[in-house]
Amino acid sequence: MFEKMLGGLFGKGDADGDGAPDGLFAKLGGSLFGEGGLTAGLKGLLDKFSAGGLGEQFKSWVGSGQNLPVSAEQIGKVFEGSKLQEMAASAGVSVDTLKQKLAAYLPGVVDKLTPTGQMPPE
Repeated sequence: MFEKMLGGLFGKGDADGDGAPDGLFAKLGGSLFGEGGLTAGLKGLLDKFSAGGLGEQFKSWVGSGQNLPVSAEQIGKVFEGSKLQEMAASAGVSVDTLKQKLAAYLPGVVDKLTPTGQMPPE
């Protein structure tokens, strides 16, 4: 389900259509957004980023203003080590590469998933 949705969000500039040159988000699918559906997945990500002290960054990605940046190091603090290893294996990349790519592309993905500048209703 997530592969199709994410592939449809990002139409041009990459082979898999998810905004990342190697189709990262399509490969991650449910391991990043969770199995509870898009709304639960975004809420879960917001909770993770808030718990990691990055709630304002995440909220900027949802909102209609400029997306605040996040670093690979900050991504590493948001996701526990075993989760990063699981996601990296799913995507076929190293943990360091995954953190760098999530830092580069996750703000844009969340921004595209929230086109109204608000979290979807539950």
